[in-house]
Amino acid sequence: MQDFDKFFSELKKYKEEYGNCNVPQRYITIDGYKLGYKVNYVRTKKEILLSNCEIMMLNALGFEWIIQRKGKQKKSIPIGDVISLYKKYISEHKTSTITATYTTNDGIKLGQAINLIRNGYRKITLEEREILEELGLKFRDDDERIARKSYSTNQIIELIREYVHEKGDCNIPVLYKTEDGIGLGRFAYNIKLGRRRIIDEQRKELIELGFSFEVKHNKNMDEIMDLLGEYKSQNGNCEIPQRYITSNGICLGTICKNIRYGTRKLSESEIEELAKIGFVW
Repeated sequence: MQDFDKFFSELKKYKEEYGNCNVPQRYITIDGYKLGYKVNYVRTKKEILLSNCEIMMLNALGFEWIIQRKGKQKKSIPIGDVISLYKKYISEHKTSTITATYTTNDGIKLGQAINLIRNGYRKITLEEREILEELGLKFRDDDERIARKSYSTNQIIELIREYVHEKGDCNIPVLYKTEDGIGLGRFAYNIKLGRRRIIDEQRKELIELGFSFEVKHNKNMDEIMDLLGEYKSQNGNCEIPQRYITSNGICLGTICKNIRYGTRKLSESEIEELAKIGFVW
């Protein structure tokens, strides 16, 4: 490992401060060294990265090669604490966008807590909602979910027909909305994924309109890097939400999830490329 001395020095400092070597994956030192990423990388690539001497040094420091996953938290985080931590997060990251997998250095699953509130699975008071809205949190309201379900498939097909008549094709961007604010792109995407069931007659009608049932999941690494670069230029980071879809229907959030969990295998050079642009593991 080329930078082992730097890695070992930073890890030693971390242990002196926190009493262990269990560095959170997102932890970055004051001078910008991505120690959390390095620790995770070393654990997964131990055999090809380290010499026997380096392994012995890490063992002597108390480095744990296998981390046992903790059970689910029995008690939810108090709303007041969630709001305080969210304010701190915004102050540090300069954005109100937070991924569902984000965990604080203290191990608090802040992203999960915010996601539950945003989607209406955890009830909050009107005052608490107003505070979170002022901080920039976008809520997915119950009224919006009900509205999405209120349109029949035949009504959606009619809207798609109008789109084709106006635009000349059936390539509906996922984020496209009609003049009335109807999320037609999302409707169309749910049909592609099979989340909204259709009968053979409706499928035939959509095909005649030029509707494609292909879902754009598979991308080579160069294309993924371009998409990540585009996302970073727009949002200032590479913390891609799991459900994020590009405007042309590419499930970038799913692709990133597969990379994080090892479902998509990467070479060392590809891992290094991701680290350079600030990909969040």
